[in-house]
Amino acid sequence: MNLDPVAITISALAIGLIFLNPRWAAYFYFTLSWCYPATLLYGTLPLGVRLSDVYVILLALACARIAPKDILQSWAVRLAILWFVSITLGCIIGSVSLNLTGVVKNLRIVGRSLHIPLLTYIVFSVVQSRVEARRMIGAILIAASLASLIGVVQIHAPALTQPWEVPNLKLYARSAEEQADEMEEQDRRADVATGGVSLAVIGFSASFVALRLLTRDPGAMAKLRYAAATALTFAGMWYTVTRGAILGYTVAILYSLTFFGRRLLTIALICVGAMAMVSQTDFMERLDRRVYGESGSADVLEESAETRFRIWTKMMTRISPHYFLFGRGMIAEYQRLRATAHSSYVGAIVNTGLFGFIICTCLVVAVWRRGNRLIRTDSDPFMIAVGEGLIMVLIGLLVNGLTAEHFQNAMPLNILFAVFAIVEWRLKEQERHPELLDQNGWTAALAAYDPAAAADYARHDGSVGRRR
Repeated sequence: MNLDPVAITISALAIGLIFLNPRWAAYFYFTLSWCYPATLLYGTLPLGVRLSDVYVILLALACARIAPKDILQSWAVRLAILWFVSITLGCIIGSVSLNLTGVVKNLRIVGRSLHIPLLTYIVFSVVQSRVEARRMIGAILIAASLASLIGVVQIHAPALTQPWEVPNLKLYARSAEEQADEMEEQDRRADVATGGVSLAVIGFSASFVALRLLTRDPGAMAKLRYAAATALTFAGMWYTVTRGAILGYTVAILYSLTFFGRRLLTIALICVGAMAMVSQTDFMERLDRRVYGESGSADVLEESAETRFRIWTKMMTRISPHYFLFGRGMIAEYQRLRATAHSSYVGAIVNTGLFGFIICTCLVVAVWRRGNRLIRTDSDPFMIAVGEGLIMVLIGLLVNGLTAEHFQNAMPLNILFAVFAIVEWRLKEQERHPELLDQNGWTAALAAYDPAAAADYARHDGSVGRRR
């Protein structure tokens, strides 16, 4: 048990902020969740409960007084609740099938999963204006940039990031300390408190949102901030050297170049970033080691693919009747088959059954339709960029989900649900205020909010907000 005075002070201030100002506490959630030096208080609370777990519950209670009355009509909130129910039902059935021997581990999974409906509820409660939407997106980008920076430092100076290492985060993987002691620097992978796979998703998700804002949102200072966030979060993603995330990033970028506006600027930014990455870093060497590596290592691409295929074959040939209902949860299936699904699609059936698979399908369809609706109808370049970023996050998750259980884990879905809630708010604003769909009406509103940005928008003759 740790009772570090610095950690206690941070915890007291964080919880105090909830009662002083729930809105600013909501902005701070992402930094606390992804960047808090977890080992400082690790083991203080039972069942591995973390400060962020307590924080999000208290924050949701505090937001009850500012939540809109129609909050349960939001698709984001409804699907977040149903997603949580599917995870919980799978864990309950798994615990029963194991004669309650896996209750503690399943309770941890349920507790982590509770973040998704609570976070979605919080974001939808807090974001009730364009200013609050910008602040929430800014808070996400700042937190993701800080988490990515910690991940980069972990590779080159792992001794400095020990406070961010969670003991036994992955029972089957090397810890950061072992990486530093046993592996060459080019073989180390960023991990920190979020976990390497989650950090990769957080990185590419934030990078997508920042990139689209960089290409659309007017204002020189804003573009500088978005450029920094794009670079840092991308660096955090590729320092995990997660092959599925890199593939997901590539596919999402190609989609944006095909269907979204500002193509020439996007291509120019990508080319500059790629040239800097290849010429100034050891990225290609790291990627080469992850693809080819040493014979006999599960990290080698070919052998890793064979291992996953064997796992999927085992799960699909040793079918459990639970698959047709609510699944058995990750813990019970690991005990039965000695493997996790390593795929969001296989994992949906195995962990949450047909019910969970339907919920995940509904989530994908709803995000896709609502995001594209915002892109088509809105005249605000900031909100258009947010919609485009949401679609890119979804594509990245779908591709990366081929080889990772992202849709069954809370941490990789944080940005997806948070941005989805913002998109839902904006669509409801359109219904209440149809003038938002009119470009002249939006330009007048922008002039009142930020005259400099309105002038920049006018100089571009409105092209910042239009699809091309």
